[in-house]
Amino acid sequence: MNDQQPVPSNTRIWEQVETTPPSMTKNFTRGGGFSGTAINATSNYERATKLFGPVGIGWGFDIIEDRYVEAQDLFLKTDKGLLLDSSGRPIAIAKHTVHVISIEFWYYDPTTNRRGSVPAFGQTTYIEQRKSGDIFTDEEAPKKSLTDAISKALSMLGFSADIHKGLYDDNKYVAGLKEAEKAEKAEKAAKKAAPAAATPAGTLAAVVVPASVETTEETEVAPESTVKEAATETEAPAEAATEATPEVTWTDVVNQFNKLPAALQSASTAALKTIANKHGFPTLKGSNAAAWAEGLEYLKTVAP
Repeated sequence: MNDQQPVPSNTRIWEQVETTPPSMTKNFTRGGGFSGTAINATSNYERATKLFGPVGIGWGFDIIEDRYVEAQDLFLKTDKGLLLDSSGRPIAIAKHTVHVISIEFWYYDPTTNRRGSVPAFGQTTYIEQRKSGDIFTDEEAPKKSLTDAISKALSMLGFSADIHKGLYDDNKYVAGLKEAEKAEKAEKAAKKAAPAAATPAGTLAAVVVPASVETTEETEVAPESTVKEAATETEAPAEAATEATPEVTWTDVVNQFNKLPAALQSASTAALKTIANKHGFPTLKGSNAAAWAEGLEYLKTVAP
């Protein structure tokens, strides 16, 4: 008997946090026509807390360096141009200044309970000159730099990797994520509004696993005597329960999934996990025919 434990996947953290719910994002546009997708930092802190534990216990950071870096001079401007001193030189009133911070981000891997760490830098403009000539000082520069550094460290662990990889530039990808998030919210709302009714005594919930798929350890098989007793007490014949279950196999789901574009497949993976959880399984592959049927219907609705 082999007692060796399976080697944890190198992407075990990445795969849990790479997909970003659209509710965590917003579009932005900066000067020069630069635009993109901004991530809500607090939402990623929440995801880190769910995965690693409370901040300061399961994850956190140590500040290695915190400083201000001065650059070029900023000159006083008037409507007629630069203001000059008595010798004809422009009068410098400040220096363009950037706040820079260096941190060591640390966390405890929930799979191995080993401590890991990631170095990261963050920076924010502290003093700058606007186009109008006014000098602007950002008093929240240190806070913004720290947020920037933590976000960069989390991105190296895979947090919101889909945004950093450019997948959010694909409208179909984002549409798939929105659909998955909408379904998840609806499911949670339904559970709060109407708790699931208990199964009546003397009935047996039929779980059908297609013959083409091998039964895994995740599938619980009731003792033969229990099945016979339940079938006797149930008025409807066992055949009726079997016929009510959609005849869909895991292969059907995979074939439909493979028809989707790569970007849409990433979004659909999150939706399929949500459907699997709804049926009480961690992944769709190890679930039952009912979950496969719902997953197949979802894939058909998002297909191009």
